[in-house]
Amino acid sequence: MIPLIERTRTSAAAAVRRVCKRTRAVVARLRAGSGDGESGSQLVEIALVMPILLLVTYGMCWFGLAVNNYLVLTNAVQVGAQVLATDRGSSNPCSDVVTAVKNAAPNLNWSATGSSAPVWTINIGGTDYTTSCSSPSTMTSQAQGSVEVQYPLTITSNLFGAGSYTFTLTAETQEVIE
Repeated sequence: MIPLIERTRTSAAAAVRRVCKRTRAVVARLRAGSGDGESGSQLVEIALVMPILLLVTYGMCWFGLAVNNYLVLTNAVQVGAQVLATDRGSSNPCSDVVTAVKNAAPNLNWSATGSSAPVWTINIGGTDYTTSCSSPSTMTSQAQGSVEVQYPLTITSNLFGAGSYTFTLTAETQEVIE
């Protein structure tokens, strides 16, 4: 009877070893699949960094829009100053300058009124005018002429209920009247 018990113990021990070996293999496969214990850390990092990256990208877009408007305004004011320099025979050179600037920058909002309206300063031979001047006596050959436009740029953002912000873009160009 003792040999029968011995065989049973031996086969039971072998069965336990087989089960343990399979369990170890399954646990090893699970550990190998999950990496080094840092599963999900990349997702957490992305969740923390993504809002910051989106805000930076959003700000870059608005900054690019402001720089674009400034470059367009600067170019338009240069065109206006060139018109002023060559428009000595006109009865109203200031309105010609304003028209030339508006035509050179059609994408800017020139129809705004009140505090969001552009401010025009046209200087002819030391005398300041706004948008109209009838045959100015200071408009002589070799006189100094300048055109300055202060353009309010309004940026509206609904991000986090931020509202709108207004910045003033200023461009000035001087020319010698021919």
